Amino acid sequence: MKFKKSPKKVKRKRKKVSRFKYTARRYLKIFISLLKILLIAGLCAAAGYLILFSSLFRIENIIVEGTREYVNPHDVTLLAENNIKGENIFKFEKESLVEKLESNLLGAKRYEIKKEYPGTIRIVVFERVPIAMIYKDMDEFYLIDDDGYVLGYADVQKQDLPKIHYEREIKIGLFIDKSLVPIYLELTELFLKEDIEVSSMSFSPKHVNLYLENGATVLLGNEKNKADALKAVSALIKESELEDKEIRRIDFRYDKVIVLFK
Repeated sequence: MKFKKSPKKVKRKRKKVSRFKYTARRYLKIFISLLKILLIAGLCAAAGYLILFSSLFRIENIIVEGTREYVNPHDVTLLAENNIKGENIFKFEKESLVEKLESNLLGAKRYEIKKEYPGTIRIVVFERVPIAMIYKDMDEFYLIDDDGYVLGYADVQKQDLPKIHYEREIKIGLFIDKSLVPIYLELTELFLKEDIEVSSMSFSPKHVNLYLENGATVLLGNEKNKADALKAVSALIKESELEDKEIRRIDFRYDKVIVLFK
C-alpha cells in the first residue's frame, strides 16, 4: 500500500530550495559588483599610469609670445627648456617657472604660462613699458618703467618722454631708487591737471627741481604738499603772463614762497 507524502514535508523542501537560490543570487550580485569595482579601479590605474608616466604627456614644445624690445625670446625658451623640458605636463607647476623667469629676465613686467595638452607650454611675456628718460650726465639717457627698472639706452631724438635728472649711478638691468617713481607719477598727473608744461625734472634727496617749458625753474621740497604747490605754480604763471613778466624761479622749500623774475 502506497502512502502520499505529507504536504507539510513538501512545503519544507520548497522553502529550502528557495532560500538556496536567494542566497546564490545575492552572492552573485556581490561578486559582479566587486568585479565591476575591480575593473573600474584597473581602468583608473591604467589611465593614471598613462597620464603620469607615458611619454605622450611629456613637455616637448615651448612657445614664447609677446617679446618685443626688452626680453630676448631665445633666453626665455632656453631657460624654460633647461627647467621643464621632458617633464610631465600634469606634474609641471607653473608658479615655479614664473618665479625663475621673473628673477632672471627682468625686462618683463610679468609672465603668464598656459598648458596646452598633451605636451606644449605657451609662455606669454608682458614687457615693461618706459615712462620716462633718466640721466646723470647729459651725454647718456636711459629708459625707465614705473618700477624704476632701467630698460636700456634712450635716443633723445626719437623718444618723446619726460626727462628726469638722477644724481646717483644708473645701470641698465637694475632698479633705481623706487621712491623716485611714485613722486614722478604723482607730479606727472598734477602737471596734466594744472596744465603745466614741464621739459624735465631733477631729483635730489631733499627736493625736486622742475624745469618748465617757459624757462622757469620750480624748487619743490619733498615734504611739501605737491598738489597745493603746483596749483600755486599755475596761478603764478597766469598772473605773470597778465602782467607781462617772466618768472625765473619759484622756490617752495621754505615757509614762504620765493618768486624771482627775469
